[in-house]
Amino acid sequence: MTQASHTTKSSFTQPLFDCDVHELMLDATQLRPWLKQPWRDWVGHWTGLYRSPLYVHPLLSSAGQEVANSVAAGASSGIRGVDFERFREEHLDYYNIRHAVLTGFFYVGVMRSQPEFSIALASAYNDWLVEHWLSKDPRLLGSITITPQEPEAAAREIDRMGKHPQMVQILLPLTDVAYGEPRYHPIYAACERNDLRVAFHQSHWTATPVGLTMRRNIEWHSSFSLAFMAQLISVIFEGVMDKYPRLRFIMLEGGYTWLPHMLRRLDQHYKELRVEVPWVKRLPSETIREHFRFGSHPTEGLSARELAMVFDLCGSEDLVCFASDYPHWDGDEPAFAFPSGLPPELLNKLMLTNALDFYGLSGETDADRA
Repeated sequence: MTQASHTTKSSFTQPLFDCDVHELMLDATQLRPWLKQPWRDWVGHWTGLYRSPLYVHPLLSSAGQEVANSVAAGASSGIRGVDFERFREEHLDYYNIRHAVLTGFFYVGVMRSQPEFSIALASAYNDWLVEHWLSKDPRLLGSITITPQEPEAAAREIDRMGKHPQMVQILLPLTDVAYGEPRYHPIYAACERNDLRVAFHQSHWTATPVGLTMRRNIEWHSSFSLAFMAQLISVIFEGVMDKYPRLRFIMLEGGYTWLPHMLRRLDQHYKELRVEVPWVKRLPSETIREHFRFGSHPTEGLSARELAMVFDLCGSEDLVCFASDYPHWDGDEPAFAFPSGLPPELLNKLMLTNALDFYGLSGETDADRA
């Protein structure tokens, strides 16, 4: 649902924790102050990351057209997702947001060449994020950009940035790799020792079961949940949580209504084939309920009764956290993220306390937020 600009307080008064907000950097040359040579010169000739064969909406929303027009004119002031003051006014303040987790749109984890350049870009972007966003409002929390294709370098960056008090997680963009594989375990070890969460997020190079060969955006966009299912399977059966028991994961922009099916299927296969994975010590459903959370976006128009059935089949109301996907054309307004008629206690969990608990902020006081 396209979000409009606002100048007053929303009538939706439920306090919020937004787990998926995309800050945008339209020109990578902004990273030059944090880049050494030769990367400082390279970035001026770099075509960037935003060139997917499918991630194009055929009918641009007004917000998308605004960005396109501003970029063409060489302007950035006032663009949704780029202009911090506009974001604070129309999102943070308007919706009474307690915290918002920034997830960016700078996924250097999809780069397949020039590994040294991608490592430098990730580090520079993290420093840019601190200066241009995190330092401006204590309500903002950050995601550390890493290069999972270079796990040892990623671990070093996690150790460097994990000390920042507003950094709460790393971000792993979904491509065509299985993140449970042992070669990625140095990343999880670094997250565990820095008490950081792990966020999976679809990217402009997210592969479907048939790769990136689908003919239309609507086919590709409808397949995202399948990519998240594959990552869940990989992480569970490669024993990531058995090896790193303090890790916690959140899956963003892949939905959650597929969970009942997945919980039961994984449990059934574990009972039948556990001889293959002796390192996995618990039923997958138990591990998922303890270690995983799922962003609410994209909404799927469930009724209150249908949503209650989903939670009943999952065995928990704690698994879902509100995520707006601001400022994208299909972002979800808080008032429409969940069906009307939910009990106030449940709505508060979905909108606020599930995320506070997940990020270890449930004991936060008003003085802490000041």
